[in-house]
Amino acid sequence: MRPIVLVFSLIISASWELVHASGGEVGITLRVPEIRFLSLANSDRFVHLTEATHETGGVGVQLLAGPSRTTTVTLISRSNTSYRLRVKLQSSADVRLQQPIRVTVKSVDVNLGTANLMPDARSVRTIPGELYTPIDELVIVEGPRISRAGNNMSIDNAIRITLNIEFPDSLSEAVLLFTMGP
Repeated sequence: MRPIVLVFSLIISASWELVHASGGEVGITLRVPEIRFLSLANSDRFVHLTEATHETGGVGVQLLAGPSRTTTVTLISRSNTSYRLRVKLQSSADVRLQQPIRVTVKSVDVNLGTANLMPDARSVRTIPGELYTPIDELVIVEGPRISRAGNNMSIDNAIRITLNIEFPDSLSEAVLLFTMGP
């Protein structure tokens, strides 16, 4: 650790002397990594987590059709940059459904506080869509940066995105993969 600090100090000192001698201004540019986090919130009894891949920001859920053929899924979302929430039907067969699974956004709400939430975090564009095949991938939400500070354990830097998943009469269960990306 000490050699790194020493090298960094030498670079800063040398750079300062060059800037000072030339009469220029100092500018520091830092690059913050883009981080997006998605998790399954408490949902109804027809929703079961199948996988959570934090490396890709994905959440897989197995859904059963409820009595009304519509199942509600609630996701908790955090992001330090703008994002797109996508959904994809997971299946090993490339079979086209005769009737689609319909995905709509029911609501976008504050999770459990606003202290570390960006002011416009809930100002999202929602895009209803239909899934027919495992090849289909829908962008269902486009939004601005959500989190101002905190981490994935903070309760006051996230939004809750509640989705309605409408099943066709010919289908009683499905596995969907939700991901967040640029």
